[in-house]
Amino acid sequence: MRESSISPPQLPHLRFLTEAMAQSTQTLDRAFFILQDIVQKEGKSIDIITFNALLSACLILNDASRAISTYQDAASLKVVPNLETYNLLLSAASKVGHKELAMYVLTELKAAGVTPNESTYAHVILTCLFEPEGSYDQAFLYLEEMKAAGWIPPSGVYAAFVKKCLYHNDERAVTLLEEMKKVGHSTKVLERYMDFSVRLGVRSKVLDRRTPLPQEEVIQDEAIQRFLQWKR
Repeated sequence: MRESSISPPQLPHLRFLTEAMAQSTQTLDRAFFILQDIVQKEGKSIDIITFNALLSACLILNDASRAISTYQDAASLKVVPNLETYNLLLSAASKVGHKELAMYVLTELKAAGVTPNESTYAHVILTCLFEPEGSYDQAFLYLEEMKAAGWIPPSGVYAAFVKKCLYHNDERAVTLLEEMKKVGHSTKVLERYMDFSVRLGVRSKVLDRRTPLPQEEVIQDEAIQRFLQWKR
């Protein structure tokens, strides 16, 4: 690790550092204790880039609980969390589908006076949508907040909404598809997905509201294709 007065590491070096820390939970703990010694025993400081690399290593090992406990030690390490810090934690919450954790992190972010960005909203929205039980209306509230902040939701976020709505026979799926077109996203894959859903027995209440997709259209959006394969 290093003193904060030294220039930040280049991306390849940072990646190497993160991968080295992410070899196991033992290497994660060893890295944390090294940072702790630098601050508390040597009286030196570490920068937020190094701290975030430690959080990234926790995510590589899919260890959300260790990422949160590391974040809670930020004050003792004399680092101030930044937007990347909170987005890493929200990514952890999204991966494990833990809505309560996402709300905690978002509250912390706002309390710190940090302005959310596109990734922040995307992580929160996907966490709300991927929760298996309960209402997903809160995801729509964050979608509106995201748009009000000037961000255009990415196609993957829209795809998650449409798929969730379709599963619950929610007519908002059609509105979301129309909105996707207006902001310039391709909807061909999602419309084809709706057609497949009909064949699989999904009720047609939602599907009857849209114009059928021409059969000759070719699926091109690989990002949405990958998303639609996820969690099937």
